Amino acid sequence: MWLLPCCRNDPRQVFERVDCRFGNQTKSRVEIRAILVRLVIADGHFYMSLIANMCAILGLSTAVILGTAGCSHQAVSIPGAPAPQYQLTATVHDLMEGLIDPSADTLWDSVAYIASAAGIEDRQPRTAADWQAVRTSAVNLIESANLLSMPGRVVANDSPDNPPQPGPGELSHAEIQKRIEATHEGFVQFARGLQAAGLEALAAIDAKNAQGLMDAGTTIDNACEACHVTYWYPNQRRP
Repeated sequence: MWLLPCCRNDPRQVFERVDCRFGNQTKSRVEIRAILVRLVIADGHFYMSLIANMCAILGLSTAVILGTAGCSHQAVSIPGAPAPQYQLTATVHDLMEGLIDPSADTLWDSVAYIASAAGIEDRQPRTAADWQAVRTSAVNLIESANLLSMPGRVVANDSPDNPPQPGPGELSHAEIQKRIEATHEGFVQFARGLQAAGLEALAAIDAKNAQGLMDAGTTIDNACEACHVTYWYPNQRRP
């Protein structure tokens, strides 16, 4: 590799080496990014500060460089890179009550045909503000699937002395918790189904397609029901 040890602490010396290698040819950002990726792959102890400085000069993303290098069969070790840490505060119940239900309700209520004595109301988003409101709800619904999927999230913080009693055919929160923990990958797949339904709604919103948004509402309802009959009320009697 043409990178010399003397270049490690000065990214501009790397550019001089690049100039020596390629002469007077002008290299595009894409080509230089590929060069940086090869540097990281070639030297697993390539300093993070140097990568950051080079990316800042080029206007490139450090994450893109390191992520691309990570796809190589050669292991790349970046000293001092901390593992992601998450603090799970909200319960599944909190997410349902505060984020998922309100977002889904906004999408469901945004498009409707309502017949009354006064006539038929053709409800749909019409103004830019209307479309932005439903778009925000769609994005919240999409991202909520990621929050649901995070391992370690509890269903609810019930008082052990007085837990809420489940309704007919419903599981208790403790039973739901056990079921999610036993089949977490399946639970994640249901969350991905909700996310896909939200993405369908978002695509319709961005196209300002009211009928597409209504159809997506049905998809969202089906995704919710599929999860609920598995984890919430599997024993509920249906007519």
